[in-house]
Amino acid sequence: MSDIAAFVAQIGHQSVLPLGANERIVDKADVDFLLERFRRTQKLTNFLIFAAASTVLAVFLMSISIMYIYISQPKVVVFLFGGDISTLMVATVMLRRLWMDKVTVDILTVIIAGMSPREAAKTLTTFYFQFVAKSRVSIRPRLNQPI
Repeated sequence: MSDIAAFVAQIGHQSVLPLGANERIVDKADVDFLLERFRRTQKLTNFLIFAAASTVLAVFLMSISIMYIYISQPKVVVFLFGGDISTLMVATVMLRRLWMDKVTVDILTVIIAGMSPREAAKTLTTFYFQFVAKSRVSIRPRLNQPI
């Protein structure tokens, strides 16, 4: 998502432009640069998803084998099962977040590849303000808002 923020800042659409201001013209080189960054991000994300899924599977199989060894001691099995489930839940949440980023980059790459540079800039600016910028807003409660 930092690629999108960097692109929006590079083309000068990160803040509202005053009416009549000279808008920077987005050319094909800007979009091609962003698509190349997206492709590098896709390669890295694919590797990370494979590594994380392999790790989750390895932890699960290892815990099942250890539980099978200690089947005669219920306290050990309960301890291992509790630790295994909590570890797998944390790994699954991280894997889900990684998967969502991967799907977002994949979809944006396909959409932007067939657009003109101006349309691509508008699409990415809209996406930036609808999803990326909102996620960077502080989650602290505001003091003046009624409960």
